[in-house]
Amino acid sequence: MQNVYLYTAKGNNKVPYVVYGVDGDNNLFAGNSRAELADAGYIDLFTKSATDPLIKDILAALDAAEVSFYLNSVQFEEETSLLHYEWRWECA
Repeated sequence: MQNVYLYTAKGNNKVPYVVYGVDGDNNLFAGNSRAELADAGYIDLFTKSATDPLIKDILAALDAAEVSFYLNSVQFEEETSLLHYEWRWECA
């Protein structure tokens, strides 16, 4: 897919577009040391259509990668008149 940006989408963005990033991690400690580390982040889709095929494509890609995720919110952005889908993900 074209129009995929890390952390921010500056300038003229062709719709639809995706912004993603890593914004945290979770540590599992055992025996006074870190046993596991899981990264956490987000995927934001900005689109004009509630039936955009990218919605299903993003879900399929996360499933195929065996990444834990959930749909955090769907909002209408008044400034841009776009639908904003936000998924949260976490993987070890």
